[in-house]
Amino acid sequence: MRTSIKAAILLFFITISTINSKPKVDLYIESLCPDCMQFLTTSYANFLKQTDHMDLADVTIYPYGNASEKEQAGKYTFTCQHGPNECYGNLYYECANVFFGKKFGNTQRAHEFIVCMEGNIIVHGRNFDVAAYHCLLGDEDLLSMVQLCVQDPNVSYPLMHKVAQATDALEPKHDHVPWIVVDGKWNLDVENKIIADMYAYFKNTDKNIR
Repeated sequence: MRTSIKAAILLFFITISTINSKPKVDLYIESLCPDCMQFLTTSYANFLKQTDHMDLADVTIYPYGNASEKEQAGKYTFTCQHGPNECYGNLYYECANVFFGKKFGNTQRAHEFIVCMEGNIIVHGRNFDVAAYHCLLGDEDLLSMVQLCVQDPNVSYPLMHKVAQATDALEPKHDHVPWIVVDGKWNLDVENKIIADMYAYFKNTDKNIR
C-alpha cells in the first residue's frame, strides 16, 4: 500500500514538472537572410520585449543556416549562402551568444544584440563592425570582447563548427531559414504561427498541440 502511495505521489510530481516545463525553442538563422531579418525584428523582437517571455520559452539561436564548412588539418572554413560577409555576421552572432549568454549568463542581452544587428545591418551598408558599434554604443567592453572573438579564427571558428554540427544534425534536414524547432520537433504549422506572432503562440501554449 505504501509503495503504491509513493508511486502515485512520484507520478503526480513528474506530471506537474512536465506541465510546468518551458518549451525549448531553437531558431536556426543566418545573418543576411531577408526572412530571418523580418522574423527577428518583428515577431521575435516583440517576444523579447514582453516582461514574461522568459517564463514562456527557453530560446537558443543558431546562426549558420544554409552555410557549409570544410575541415583541413583540424581547422574549419565556412561558405555562406549570401557570401563571406554573411559568414562574418554569423561569427558576430555566435560570439555574442557565447560571451553574453554562456559566459555572463545573459542570453537576453545576446539576443537583443542579434535583433539590433538584424535591424541595422542594411542601414549600415551590411557592415557588421559598424552595426555592432551602433548596437553596443556605450558598452565598449562588451563590444571589444565580441570583436576580439570574431577576429580571432582560433576562437570563433571552433564555436561556429559547433553551430554547424547542430544545424547539420537536424532531422528533418532544414530546407529554409528561419527554421524553428520546438522541443526537438519541427512542424511547419507551428513554425508559421511562431513567425507570425511568437509571443501570442507561447502565451497560449497550453492551447497548442506541438
